[in-house]
Amino acid sequence: MYKELAYQIPPVADIITMAVREAFTPDIAAKFGQYEDFPKPLEEWGQKKGLSTEWTQRYWAAHWSLPSPMQGFEMLHRGLINKGELNMLLRALDVMPFWREKLTGIAYRRLTRVDIRRMYKAGVLTVEDVYESYLQHGYTEQNARRMTDFTVQWAMPAHASITRSDILTAY
Repeated sequence: MYKELAYQIPPVADIITMAVREAFTPDIAAKFGQYEDFPKPLEEWGQKKGLSTEWTQRYWAAHWSLPSPMQGFEMLHRGLINKGELNMLLRALDVMPFWREKLTGIAYRRLTRVDIRRMYKAGVLTVEDVYESYLQHGYTEQNARRMTDFTVQWAMPAHASITRSDILTAY
């Protein structure tokens, strides 16, 4: 026990980093290969700094660079990782739990404005779907309503836009 007391304990900030980087869950750390390439001299230098082998290995496990959230989203889109793994990445990147699902939600592409018009014309989207889609593009409520009105009028068959005046003039 006295021998263990001789070893330093890392600062709390480092311990937190180790925790979010899974250094305290060896099964997960091993799955991600966080202990791979551990240089043997590091153990000796860690001991010279007063660290046990275990703490030195945890520092090693936590030192790796992580993919960015955008890279994580791209891996998700390509089917290389699942949502659970993306959530683990966001946690390791210190993203608060409140924001993880919201960030994942914006990882997906919106329908383009052309898609919105075409899908409405084909009957795939309702008027309310069109309005919501324009809001997702960042339009104000007023402008989203205007864009929705435009889309509805644009999608009308050509003969539906003929007025009584057009008919009388043509006659």
